[in-house]
Amino acid sequence: MLRNAPIAGIIVALFALASCEGPDARHQDVHILFIGNSYTFQHDVPNQVAQVNRIKDGIRIKYQTAMIADGGANLIDYVDDPRLMQKLEDRDWDVIVLQDRSMAAFFQRERIEFDQALLWFRTRAREEKAALILFETWPRRDGHEVYDASPAQGFKPPRSQKEMLNMLQQTYKRGAARHGAMVATVGTCWLQAENINRLYAADGSHASKAGAALSARVIERTISGQVTVC
Repeated sequence: MLRNAPIAGIIVALFALASCEGPDARHQDVHILFIGNSYTFQHDVPNQVAQVNRIKDGIRIKYQTAMIADGGANLIDYVDDPRLMQKLEDRDWDVIVLQDRSMAAFFQRERIEFDQALLWFRTRAREEKAALILFETWPRRDGHEVYDASPAQGFKPPRSQKEMLNMLQQTYKRGAARHGAMVATVGTCWLQAENINRLYAADGSHASKAGAALSARVIERTISGQVTVC
């Protein structure tokens, strides 16, 4: 179990722990709990992270992942969730990855609930001595109907991919700074990719297999402290 390691140096600390296990130690387990919704379970992003082959100094990092993810869920929905409480009781977690509803940043009430949820998860992460990572989601595909949605009280829809990404970036960056987390900049990397339309499923919202693979890659590189995550 990782103890109070700076999040950016999490894998360095794990390598050190593995080295202390003796000359025959060849791997170190990293236990990662994913909390989110369909953006997390579509094409099983946690399992794709678990399949990454990360080796340094002859030591293999073995990612052991678990997931609680319900379609359309907000992070606030998991506060005091019995399934989550059981997961937290069953084992010590090194990393907790959090993904909120993709449109939550555009609803006043949901922005407040996002912060409330992060406060709750920050407390749980400290109890676990776990690193907290926020899974920054991506904007809808260019031309998606959300960009033509009508404003309403407490809801200001984005008008373009760039505007949606900017709001997502601000929301996750602010949440991370306030609650001692790190952001896995999936959405940022998404819009930097070549031929980004291939990353979307047919609905222009969810990830295709290629999009989910990009998500997993960015999250794993964030966990392992890579300088370049995109």
